[in-house]
Amino acid sequence: MSLAIALRTVKLRWGSASRPNITTSLLITSSIAMIIYGASTIGSLYGLITTSFGSVLLVTTLLLERSSPKVLNPSLLKKKLLVANIAALLNYSATYALTVLLSTYLQKLRGLTPSDAGLILTTQPILQVMLSPIAGLLADRYDPSILATIGMATITSGVFSLTFINYETPITYLVYVLAVLGIGFAFFSSPNTTAIMNMSPREAYGSATALLATMRFLGQALSISVITSVMVMQEDLMTAIKTSLTIYIFLSITGTLLSLIPRSKVGNA
Repeated sequence: MSLAIALRTVKLRWGSASRPNITTSLLITSSIAMIIYGASTIGSLYGLITTSFGSVLLVTTLLLERSSPKVLNPSLLKKKLLVANIAALLNYSATYALTVLLSTYLQKLRGLTPSDAGLILTTQPILQVMLSPIAGLLADRYDPSILATIGMATITSGVFSLTFINYETPITYLVYVLAVLGIGFAFFSSPNTTAIMNMSPREAYGSATALLATMRFLGQALSISVITSVMVMQEDLMTAIKTSLTIYIFLSITGTLLSLIPRSKVGNA
């Protein structure tokens, strides 16, 4: 619906952008849908095949875009910008579902009420809200890629700390870990976005924002798919939680390593 309205109302002749290519847009959308759906049933052969096919289709479409751009500005598919977007994808894949996971842990395994569990879980967003403006200010003054790496490393340490939770873990320990995660989120999200926009040419700001939003959405969907698949395959809730956290640690470490890749203006990429 949004695309239909845009095509009818936006006067593309006013700018330098070309008319959206429907075929390429459908290929990208279809591949993302297959990845998300397949990941939620990754334990089955059908889910594995669907995820694999969707991944191959997405990579192939992006490679074609790089050689013959129809939707994305070609500068967005250069190495450093692509790495920054993949880091964002891995960040959201490793963290988005933590709230669901910890809410389940607190209510099902620790017997807390929904209101008490929710109050504990607000620790993370409160720290993120308080520190994000500071992180954004620092990202404008210093190299944002360094701040993003620090944030991702902090998130990794927080996710790793969660693997030690059990049926008797003190709630204060969980609050401490959530505070660490909040700090990590604040120092990754804003600086990483700043780094991406700094590397993007002015005429590609819209496409850069859209690509980053796509990575965010895909990461969130994959994060939920991980716990969905694990809980289907593993009946014991505590084991399922720890298995999911192990997967999230792997994703976080990979994202941290990617964020270490030096970033500069797109013209130097």
